[in-house]
Formats: sequence, C-alpha cells, structure tokens
Amino acid sequence: MKTYLGIVFPDDLKCSYEDFARQYGTCHVFKKIPSDIREEKLREVYKIAVPDGNTKPTQKKGSKPDKNKG
Repeated sequence: MKTYLGIVFPDDLKCSYEDFARQYGTCHVFKKIPSDIREEKLREVYKIAVPDGNTKPTQKKGSKPDKNKG
C-alpha cells in the first residue's frame, strides 16, 4: 500500500485524476494546503498513488464528422 501523510492508497487504485481529486481532495491533509497550491500537490500525490495514471485532463469522447462524406 502507498501512503502520503497518513492517507493510505490501495495498490490497485486506478482512476482518472478528476475522480482522484473528487475523492481525496476534501481529505484533511489537502484542506490544510493553501488553495493556490492545492491542485499542484494533488497532482503530485496522484502520481504517487496511481503510478500509471495520466495527469493530463481527460478528453471527452465524441463523434467526429466524417471528412469523406460530401
């Protein structure tokens, strides 16, 4: 298990950054961090907790117009 300042993360944690921030962002550890650097710290901890996670914003999947249609 991975830990950060008393927060214990399961080894098999797999989630997007948005889900991680929603779930752990309200934790007492992050509430103590000033809001101007909280997002940066959350991203650092996300990399620790979800090592194969992608920290880039997720892109919404949508249908793209077919370029070959005329």
